[in-house]
Amino acid sequence: MGEPDQPKAITLDDLEFALNQTYHKAHEDWMGRLVTVSAMTLTLTVSLQNIYVRANAQGLWLLRGCWIALAIAVLASLAGLYAQVIKPLEAWKDVREKRKNLGDAKAVESIRAQAGWRTDRFRIYEIIAVIAFVLAVVFLTAFSVQNLNPTTIFAPVPLTATPSRFLPLGHPSYP
Repeated sequence: MGEPDQPKAITLDDLEFALNQTYHKAHEDWMGRLVTVSAMTLTLTVSLQNIYVRANAQGLWLLRGCWIALAIAVLASLAGLYAQVIKPLEAWKDVREKRKNLGDAKAVESIRAQAGWRTDRFRIYEIIAVIAFVLAVVFLTAFSVQNLNPTTIFAPVPLTATPSRFLPLGHPSYP
């Protein structure tokens, strides 16, 4: 019989790798949700505009600004998700090229001196996506508030009951 399995010692490298993987998974999920919500909101607000936009609506530029901001949020989010795929590919190509040109030992030194790869250059897409989405919400809210009609919103609803609302069709009192 062998000795019982000893638990594997966790190194700081293991912990760092696990935390990095968790971050990237959560980040990709978040960016995907931002794309979904932005695209859905854009689609609904454009396709249903005949329902909620009055003929004499004020501030239509706010609604159009909302649509433009949502479109920018969708495009920037998609670019950010694409960048998540490109970053590891570029890093892999960089490692292969350095190993080929410098050898393994020099490649390791070069990568350490570089302190990783330039991964933050794609972060601009994420920042643009979030700012555009927040701007779209602000524009849509401002458009809605500007076009509220307080007399119809806060007016009391008459509670008149007509017989036709409560009586079955064959009832003798039905009009």
